[in-house]
Amino acid sequence: MRRLLTILGALALLVGLPTVAHAAAVEPLGSGSALFNLTGPANQACTAAFAVTDGKRDYLLAGPTCSSGTLYSTTSAGGFAVVGTVVSKSVVPYNGWALVEVTNMTDWALVPYVVTGGTRIVLTGSVETPVGGKVCLAKTAGPQCGTVDATNQTATFSWGTGTGLTRTSICSGSRDLGSAFITGDQAQGIPLGGPEFCTTVGTSYFVPINPILDRFGLKLITG
Repeated sequence: MRRLLTILGALALLVGLPTVAHAAAVEPLGSGSALFNLTGPANQACTAAFAVTDGKRDYLLAGPTCSSGTLYSTTSAGGFAVVGTVVSKSVVPYNGWALVEVTNMTDWALVPYVVTGGTRIVLTGSVETPVGGKVCLAKTAGPQCGTVDATNQTATFSWGTGTGLTRTSICSGSRDLGSAFITGDQAQGIPLGGPEFCTTVGTSYFVPINPILDRFGLKLITG
C-alpha cells in the first residue's frame, strides 16, 4: 500500500498535482513510520527505527536509504505530510543510519513505542543485550526473535562495508528490514539486513543505537 502511495505521489508530481496536505489531526510518528523523499530517486525511502530528542529538537533515527533532503510520510487520510530533513547520515565505511530532524509538529507527534503484530511495545530504555541474549526484529506481521551472536562486527554487503555492527541469529535479508531491533522494552538498534536472503536459518545485522545517541547527545523518547 505504501509503495502504491509512493508511485501515486510521483505521478502527481509529474502532472503538477499537489501531493502534500496537512493531516486532519496530529498523528503518531515513530518506529515503523515510512519516510519518503518525493523529489529524489525512486529508492529514496526508509523506515524510522526510533524517536529521539536532544531536549530542544526531536528526531527520528531511520534506515540508511533516506540519505538526504526533505522527507514526508503518509497520513491516515492517505496524503503526504512533511516530516523533516535529514541532518546527518552514516559515512564511509557504511554504517547504515540517517538522523532526521522532525520540523513539522503540526501534523506529527513523536511516540515512544514500537508496533509489531498489532501489539504496541512502549520503550523504556536502551540497555544493550549481551551476547547470547534474546533479541527481536519488529515487523508488521509480528516479532521475529533470535539471539545476539556477536558485537562490534564488520560485514560486507553489495552496497558497502559496515563496522561496529551487532550480528544476530535472526533470518533477515537486505530487503526484509522491519522497523527496529528490540529486547523486551529496550531499544537495541537499526536494522541493516543480512548479506543474503534466507528462509528459516540465517544471519542479520543491526546498527547499535547507543553509540549514535552518545555521539549526538541524544536521548531515546521513552514511555
